[in-house]
Amino acid sequence: MRMRPKKNRDARMEKVNHLFIPTNEDGVVQLDGAYDNNNEFFLEIGCGKGGFIIEVAKREPSVNYIALEKMSNVILTPLEEVNFTSFSIIAPSLSKSFPQILKVASQKISVIS
Repeated sequence: MRMRPKKNRDARMEKVNHLFIPTNEDGVVQLDGAYDNNNEFFLEIGCGKGGFIIEVAKREPSVNYIALEKMSNVILTPLEEVNFTSFSIIAPSLSKSFPQILKVASQKISVIS
């Protein structure tokens, strides 16, 4: 079953834009400077509605958490509820460049699933 687009999705995504990790002109994620600290990174691949990673991020704020989800409809509602700085998401359009993301970040990221 296909999910219907969320009402006002584009405007709502713009409001949570600060949670998306910046990319360079080639679309490669720029982890350096994405956070105001040098803490360890954890990446959840296929975070769905984000329940797991958001809850873990609330409990352990000394780690930077990155969620990867290709379906913006799925992750939108939880993103609207995030109010802490140790959480970011990789834009759905970047899911296709995942091998590049891992190559760039392999020295800095631990993967959780």
